[in-house]
Amino acid sequence: MHLRKIRPPVLNHLTHVSLKLNYIRFDQFEQLGIDLFAKIQALRVSINYNSDVAYMDGNRWEKLILSHMPNLRIFDIRHESWPSNTTANNNSNNIELTLDSRINQFTSPFWIERQWSFALQHNQSRYGNPTIFYSTDPYRYQ
Repeated sequence: MHLRKIRPPVLNHLTHVSLKLNYIRFDQFEQLGIDLFAKIQALRVSINYNSDVAYMDGNRWEKLILSHMPNLRIFDIRHESWPSNTTANNNSNNIELTLDSRINQFTSPFWIERQWSFALQHNQSRYGNPTIFYSTDPYRYQ
């Protein structure tokens, strides 16, 4: 059986996208961006309950935006992750170091030129150690 790849629709008038994602891996989101977001100017994405730290990979976002979202002016992201196996203190510290090194990728000239900045918040609760990665002042230049 020969399967034909279905071409995504062309959405020439789609300029603003707001998504709330649960349990969606970054590679799945990335494919959506490649297929549908060529004309968008504003992207707001909220990712909850997801341990996929690829959402905090500044190099990957930069490549996606440069290659497939050239008109993007507003980038608003909030990624809440609940890393697994964070009950031991030293393991939690290792995860924080990994996440802190990832956020440093968002300080390259690409991000600075666009005046897009981000923060990382580590929380502790009796249910786990959620981390929230988010954009700060994403609507500065609408």
